[in-house]
Amino acid sequence: MLSQSATYAIRAVVELARAEPEDWTGSRSLARRLRVSPTYFAKITQALVRSGILEAQRGKTGGVRLSRPAGKIRVIDVVTPFDDLTPARQCLLGQGLCSDRTPCAAHYKWKEAGTLIAEFFRNTTVEGLL
Repeated sequence: MLSQSATYAIRAVVELARAEPEDWTGSRSLARRLRVSPTYFAKITQALVRSGILEAQRGKTGGVRLSRPAGKIRVIDVVTPFDDLTPARQCLLGQGLCSDRTPCAAHYKWKEAGTLIAEFFRNTTVEGLL
């Protein structure tokens, strides 16, 4: 359902939510804990910084941390830089964009499931995943 990048992003943000809010966590050490390549993980953290989920600080005592309390970060905000959970996403059967007007065979069931999943991500905060 979610891309690997979105999954790693959720795991990283949850891990950072467990830390003290004022503490910086080194990206390399976080990547090791999550068992992700540091190079790949750097791209994920950069996207999260650009989207305002994380803040970053360079230097020996730097790293990343949440930009606001975990209770104020919705999971949809963590996923959005990596995956599109909007109703107009790609067709499950690969027919491009399908809609209620031009549905594929799976459209209505897939739309129903997608709506429930998107609702979960919209209504769940990072704090709720701790």
